[in-house]
Amino acid sequence: MAWAGFRTVHLIHTYRLLSRQATAADRPALGTITGDRDGDPVLLACDPLITPPQLFAIALRTPLPATALQHDAPLRLRAHGKLAEGEPVVAELPDGALLIPAGPAIPADTQILCDLLDSVGALQRKHQPH
Repeated sequence: MAWAGFRTVHLIHTYRLLSRQATAADRPALGTITGDRDGDPVLLACDPLITPPQLFAIALRTPLPATALQHDAPLRLRAHGKLAEGEPVVAELPDGALLIPAGPAIPADTQILCDLLDSVGALQRKHQPH
């Protein structure tokens, strides 16, 4: 029973987020999908029209659309919502599929980038005792 209540609240929150972001002006964005230390998907995105470029890390809800993982170059996205710290950003793939955020965008500083992009270090950290 508690699971059904949690799931209902989750669906209502997602619906409200998508409704709010659908009315927000969309902007171009470039991004790539990677994983955090636990293997959860994260979108690294930036607005190509703003200089200097600033990367943001956006945790994503799963499951991801299959087309999100079929790329070998930066993704050309449409960002619905403001690509800024603390903002929930819904990213639209070229085929129209949506990447739903699991949390707000956070600036991707050097430490975050190292954690997300250093796959060898991530494997070593994962297998080290705490």
